[in-house]
Amino acid sequence: METDFIAVGRIVGTHGTRGTVKVRPYSGIPERFLNLKTVYLFLETGVTGFV
Repeated sequence: METDFIAVGRIVGTHGTRGTVKVRPYSGIPERFLNLKTVYLFLETGVTGFV
């Protein structure tokens, strides 16, 4: 099964010491992403999924 991905933002910095990142959303209505169950982070070394 092929999965399509949609870019929802760009990492612009970090926050704290537990791996939290600051994301600048591509949407003008960032609240639409509050109910996402899974977000995938694309890195040069691969893809990591987290909830």
